[in-house]
Amino acid sequence: MTGATPATGSGALVLPGTRDTAGEPEGLVVVVSKRNLIVEDVQVADLPTSRDEAARAGFDARYKRDPKGLLVTPLFDAAVAARRKDGGPSAAIVIAEESTPYRVVTEVLYTLGQAELGRYHMMVLRGAGPSDAGAGPPWPSLGRLVARAERATFLDLKVHIAHDGVTFRTADGPLGEGCKAGTPGVTVPKVGGRYDLAGVRRCAFQLKGAAMSATSLVLSAEQDVDYAIVIDVTDALREEDGQKLFPDVVFGPAK
Repeated sequence: MTGATPATGSGALVLPGTRDTAGEPEGLVVVVSKRNLIVEDVQVADLPTSRDEAARAGFDARYKRDPKGLLVTPLFDAAVAARRKDGGPSAAIVIAEESTPYRVVTEVLYTLGQAELGRYHMMVLRGAGPSDAGAGPPWPSLGRLVARAERATFLDLKVHIAHDGVTFRTADGPLGEGCKAGTPGVTVPKVGGRYDLAGVRRCAFQLKGAAMSATSLVLSAEQDVDYAIVIDVTDALREEDGQKLFPDVVFGPAK
């Protein structure tokens, strides 16, 4: 991905947290700006002008075979066409503006999965201005964050990003405040109106100690949670001081 032209707007790509930067990710480039969905420099769809509408229903019904479904037809068609080419991609690089609603993210990932692009390098476009229309790829050499659909064998860990904090649930049931079973409340409540990423990391570290062979979890979020928050929480769940926690993340449906 050399010789890329900068995008319109002031956004800069930031990989959240520690990453393996040994190689440059390869795959079908999908950019979700404030206004557009872009596949390899080609605009394929517009986002709703209202963020509330995007959080409620995702892409407009005109882009879907099933108006209430998750599959975005122009993205699916572009992904299938790219994959069928000789040497076509088997993975996708998903770059989204930081306030993209989780509902939109789930539709993009679901559609790519249906097009048999099941591995993702996920990146955040931070600081994009309101005029960000995504004219082209703005990235230099980048590290990778891969989400693979693998199931935990012992823990069956499910993490949900709610409006008041982050909840954890294992095969034994929900965890309350303090990452303890049988206690009430949100597992990791917000602190000062912000998500407590250090608390998320501590809880993941505690659970990893009880199930060392577990590597995966299912992560979901409320429909209007910002994409950047999803990635920040994902990063907190993956690693603590160089120790792998739950590196394989399966993204569940928006709630």
